[in-house]
Amino acid sequence: MATVPATTPVRSIVPLRPVAAAPAEPAPAPAAEAPPEPRLAGLAPASPRPAAPPQVPRPAVGDTPEPVADPGIPAVSTAAPAPAPSPAPATGQAEAVPLYAAALPPPFEAEFRLRRGALAGRASWSYAAGADSYQLSLQTRVLGREVGHLRSEGRRGPTGLEPLRFVEGRRGRDQRAVNFQREAGGGRISFSGPAVELPLPAGVQDRLSWLLQLAAIVDADPALRERGAEVSMWVVGPRGDADVWTFVAMGLEPVSRAEGTDQPALALRRDARRPWDTEVRIWLDPAARHLPLRAAWRIAGPDAESGIEIWRETLTWR
Repeated sequence: MATVPATTPVRSIVPLRPVAAAPAEPAPAPAAEAPPEPRLAGLAPASPRPAAPPQVPRPAVGDTPEPVADPGIPAVSTAAPAPAPSPAPATGQAEAVPLYAAALPPPFEAEFRLRRGALAGRASWSYAAGADSYQLSLQTRVLGREVGHLRSEGRRGPTGLEPLRFVEGRRGRDQRAVNFQREAGGGRISFSGPAVELPLPAGVQDRLSWLLQLAAIVDADPALRERGAEVSMWVVGPRGDADVWTFVAMGLEPVSRAEGTDQPALALRRDARRPWDTEVRIWLDPAARHLPLRAAWRIAGPDAESGIEIWRETLTWR
């Protein structure tokens, strides 16, 4: 797009005769503002933020969060208004959500086609399980080069996945991590970036584990596949953000496959709760333990981009 040069108005300035005046008293220095807190959507900090020592410079840790539909995929642009925070409960406790039985699948590897706007690529998703542990990874590639990865590892229990550590990495950027300290006085969530701790709600998931946890919950309970049924869980991101994601079942819908056929899949949706929140549409495969067949993420906002979509091409049980 051609750039139109701005026109600068020109006016004559007549010098004024200097006027002697008594020297003014120096104005007091403004008080230093505290750095803003990271976005906490519904969770109060588990412990107050320590005050910075006097006369010691400290970097800000509450920069405006970058809204990203999927942390494992590079954003097309990073400029966006800051999300509106939700008020934290006065008690400092997390909003309660139901706990569900979960039928975790056997280990697998899956390949997806990926699209974000004009960008096209591929995503590889793998799940490995031990006696009571798990490892999840998602790698995204564009033009054959890795551009992002997500990793989640933790424990497996009667209610499904219990993350202990989540790592997000992108090409050309430092990694971000979330630590789920389940043995620390009732549980705490800490971050490699924001200097804040959150209480650890029951059933909480990270920005990768929720995808498998949702499939395992729906696979375990046929009642949750009925139109209008809801599944809620806490989801935590690496920028100090935490929110309840509630998925509503929309019934079976056809999903187009690469070979030109349609396959019925259970559609669920997660609507945004506020501007610049994450909106999700996902289609689960009843023929493959309700693992995702297609999924789409986007940021809800007046100037939001089209978001990310993935379509499963292959699934291999290990």
